[in-house]
Amino acid sequence: SLVVAAAGNDGDRGNALTYPASLPHVLTVGATNKQNAVAGFSSKSRYVDLAAPGAEMTVAWTPGRTWESGEGTSFATPLVSGAAAWVWTLRPDLDTTQLFEVMRRSARDIGPEGRDFDSGFGLLDVRAALAYAAPPRDPLEPNEDIDDVRPGFGLAGLTTTRVPKTLITARVDAWEDPRDVYRVWQPARMSLVLSTGSSQDVDVAAWSQAAFSVQQRPGKERLAVSARPGTGNERARVSAAPRGRWVYVAISRGRSVAEAEYRLAVTPR
Repeated sequence: SLVVAAAGNDGDRGNALTYPASLPHVLTVGATNKQNAVAGFSSKSRYVDLAAPGAEMTVAWTPGRTWESGEGTSFATPLVSGAAAWVWTLRPDLDTTQLFEVMRRSARDIGPEGRDFDSGFGLLDVRAALAYAAPPRDPLEPNEDIDDVRPGFGLAGLTTTRVPKTLITARVDAWEDPRDVYRVWQPARMSLVLSTGSSQDVDVAAWSQAAFSVQQRPGKERLAVSARPGTGNERARVSAAPRGRWVYVAISRGRSVAEAEYRLAVTPR
């Protein structure tokens, strides 16, 4: 599913964060007025992805069975939902992660140049979205932390007893995909080599099954880490164990990196 949510209507009252709009992988929508500028009431935050008309909207007012003028990001949001459904109907080959990126990156830039907290990538542009080139798929999302990928939670392991090694391409960004966590199988009496390749600074770490989060304080639960500043080519080795076990692999951005595409190779040796 593609989850689309209203940013909120506190733009002139402190911009309090709302949920689920401020969660990763939620397409968050602000509101514009008839001048295609962000409406004053539309909440601004780093989580806004794009905007759509939401001011002076003609709506059915049920109590009096009349038509009234309304405003709010709740009116902008269904326009984006409907547009996304339109795009997905005509482009059924897109997966959810690709559709997410197509909808926000095809938006027409308004306000300050580039992405901003008011309108995100800009104003909804259906024509552009229908033709926008799809980025590579971002596998196994959402996978921000260990709880998302534990056995029994629905997501398959990135590697398994039958498929012990892999090479994938994925991406992270500061707003909607802050980190990636994968569950991989380490065969008995074999070490596990984790290698990344990226033009941006990304880091890799491995955690044991005893860890509750990849954001916890490093201790014996962290099995390996490679975090050289300024490079996306990292290599970490998890020492062999007498029995096969699940290991959690975390990919994170360097501090100055807004978004990055990377390759991850998992190889037992």
